[in-house]
Amino acid sequence: MQLQQDVRVTVRVDKELKENAEKLFTRLGMNMSVAFNVFLRKAVDEQAIPFDIRLGITDGSKEYSTDMITAAFRNQVAEEIAANLSAGAPVALYDEKIKEPYLYYPDGRREYVIDKAVPTKRPRSELCGILKGKVWMADDFDAPLEDMQEYME
Repeated sequence: MQLQQDVRVTVRVDKELKENAEKLFTRLGMNMSVAFNVFLRKAVDEQAIPFDIRLGITDGSKEYSTDMITAAFRNQVAEEIAANLSAGAPVALYDEKIKEPYLYYPDGRREYVIDKAVPTKRPRSELCGILKGKVWMADDFDAPLEDMQEYME
């Protein structure tokens, strides 16, 4: 039997929403963790969010415009960045001018990320002779090895 490997997931939620959700889940006989796992399993099984997501409630009591959703998202991102910086942690950002990602530190430093997995192309002329003086070969490099004589006969 394979052991289950649990991981911790941290989610920011409005305090009142969390309290109301906990009350509901208690009445349903589960805790927040179980409810969250139920949601994730259902989403994975259906390969979709397991309920409809709409810009507004159909009865017209509350409407959300695209601009409102975008503004709320940007505010949440700004809050997360501020929280990380106040905790002394760097945040990953993107420099639109030079089209490069960087880490921004609380002291104001920027550390641009260099992707070592993607080598930069260099002109062939720069590569010719790049190892000159760094590689040498012994004079007897291609001579038969004494240890291998019995296998060569």
